Amino acid sequence: KDEDLDAADHPPPDLSSSPESGAAARERSEMDEFKDACWAELCAIADGSGQAPEAGGNIAVGFRIRPPRAVESADMEPCVFSGGKEIKIVKPGSAEGEHTFVYDCTFDGESRQIDVFKALGWPCVRNAWNGFNISIFAYGQTGSGKSHSMIGTENDPGIIRRIGDFLFDFIFDFFVVVVVVIVVVVIVVVVIVVIVVVVVVDRSASNINFYFVP
Repeated sequence: KDEDLDAADHPPPDLSSSPESGAAARERSEMDEFKDACWAELCAIADGSGQAPEAGGNIAVGFRIRPPRAVESADMEPCVFSGGKEIKIVKPGSAEGEHTFVYDCTFDGESRQIDVFKALGWPCVRNAWNGFNISIFAYGQTGSGKSHSMIGTENDPGIIRRIGDFLFDFIFDFFVVVVVVIVVVVIVVVVIVVIVVVVVVDRSASNINFYFVP
């Protein structure tokens, strides 16, 4: 299958060796900080202090270059280069075969999954949270790294897994806040009702006659 070939041609880095490597730990910490900042942004949008995304025209195109395989590094010259928002394709050995293309964001062979998510995944999460339909897909030839970028692995998840993780975490946080608010409101209402009942009964106690039948 295309997906199987894609994943096999672009093996993800092994982040599971030893007790969480330094790079993996730093990336996890970076992801947690980024998630907190994103939640704060969503809260700011909800209370009106932040700017909500606008509907329509929000199409972004990114270009990611996968790392070269061993055989490519040994026998071939690089022909694709990224810089800022530009991708330059050069025909080795030819001064005339050079083409430049501009994208919303580009990622070289050293880019991480979290870098791709920050640029392309988080805007999707923000728009979905604010009620807009979203769509994200990868396009490229077999072996170009589509499955790795979109799905990834358990230790190095791709953009789709990270989108799902963010959404469900935010839903849980929102649910906890709502439940706490509801519980507090219910407690306040019950206390008020009990106080009112006690006051009413106390004021009318002198007018109540009790009859005991032997």
